[in-house]
Amino acid sequence: GNVVKNVEKKVKRQVVSKETADKMNEILGYNTETAGATAGYVSGYKVAGKTGTAQQKDMPDNALFVGYAPYYRESDWNAEEMSQMEKIALAVRIPNGYSSSYAAQLASDVIRVFYYPESLGEIVDNVILNQVDTEIQKLELVSLMKSIIH
Repeated sequence: GNVVKNVEKKVKRQVVSKETADKMNEILGYNTETAGATAGYVSGYKVAGKTGTAQQKDMPDNALFVGYAPYYRESDWNAEEMSQMEKIALAVRIPNGYSSSYAAQLASDVIRVFYYPESLGEIVDNVILNQVDTEIQKLELVSLMKSIIH
């Protein structure tokens, strides 16, 4: 996309200690790599995140994922290399009864397209084709998508 506005980093105050921030970073990275938010994992990039749900009275739960990439530990990164990497932070909310793993998967797809724009077609195919029940519906849908794209 196009850069709308560059904003200089200006730290007004440190909300938590560096030690606490480093520990949270490590926990959220572990969570996405091997624990509860593995659907948010993106091969080749360290993604940190947390899944969850938000409840509303008399309504189905809302699925949530909040995350960022890349995450890093000071012990295993190069400051110059890190400063050159594109960074992304996002929050995904899917209302009305979906599992938080769907929100993590959607976040993973967005992060994948952010780092690998050429993967968009494959992701769209997977999302759409997994929602269709029969081969005939899949063929009709693929034909329709191809006619829209061309």
